Amino acid sequence: MINNVDAIALLNKFIKTDKISNNVKISEQKGGLFNDVLKVEDEYKSWYLKKYLEQSTSKIFSPPKISPEIRSQLAYFVQKECYHLNKDIKTVPDLFIDVDENILIIEGVHHPITMIDLISQNSFKIEHIELISKTIARLHAGFSGNSEICNDPIYRNQEFRDFKLKLQYQNMAEQLEEKCSNLIYHLLSTYKSQYFTVLHGDLNSRNIVVNSITQEVGIIDFEQSHVGNPIYDITYFLCEVYISCLNFENSELLFKSVEAFLKTYMEYNPDFEIINYLEEMKMHLAVQIIYRFLGPSRDSWTFYINENRKNDIINYAKEMLVTKNEKHIDIFFQK
Repeated sequence: MINNVDAIALLNKFIKTDKISNNVKISEQKGGLFNDVLKVEDEYKSWYLKKYLEQSTSKIFSPPKISPEIRSQLAYFVQKECYHLNKDIKTVPDLFIDVDENILIIEGVHHPITMIDLISQNSFKIEHIELISKTIARLHAGFSGNSEICNDPIYRNQEFRDFKLKLQYQNMAEQLEEKCSNLIYHLLSTYKSQYFTVLHGDLNSRNIVVNSITQEVGIIDFEQSHVGNPIYDITYFLCEVYISCLNFENSELLFKSVEAFLKTYMEYNPDFEIINYLEEMKMHLAVQIIYRFLGPSRDSWTFYINENRKNDIINYAKEMLVTKNEKHIDIFFQK
């Protein structure tokens, strides 16, 4: 763990505008799979110091051993580019990197609440949905067609991507009936052949922070970025919107949220013809919903749902996966 003295020194080294005094609050934060994180804050600003470690600290996952140098630099490069692409709407915090120590220095969001708090109460707003969609669409559009970037080993990494796909797709297929599993295996094989653009790779509600006063959004944690099909990022987030709205039986918010997300996305990444991937998107969405209930980290995503509703939503997702019924695609574009 970074000590307090080194934390202040790091901030003063990289943050040129204002010197950080010793009169600040410093606290340890949950750091993910293999990171230590400190939060440094005063009454005006906050910063997160994220130290990338050699070994995983998780008791749930056993991720592949990728060097902290590669993980920290991947996270830095993609978040920094996304920050520049969205500087006008301020939805991605600025950051700096200490290359020698594999530490990211990340600007904090004021008055923060995580998106999962809003998702679990079904109290998120359409403006949140539109900001998230606009941000991720600009990221995808910004890297799309850049063969130099998309073929660069640091972005085109497959080791961590395949670790996640095994958890989310292969392991789910092994738990479900044959009709479902065959479709998931085919979907997985198709996805592994799609190298369209650089993705966030972990666009979940715990990696989205909302300013509880201004409703501004901050998207963080780009270290699981890889090259793939944009529908992976889209469904990775929208599955949580579905789960929340299905649980609270709020079909109106579901329709409006999905419509707002996709219309905004198409506006800011018009070259990606999402209409050609609706069936695949529906299937990815179904698998991601099921994973949030059956995967090893399920308590992080569906803790607020009782057992009866859980079974109802899983069955809904299974039906979405195996049927060609247009009702599951029609919801993407309400008239």
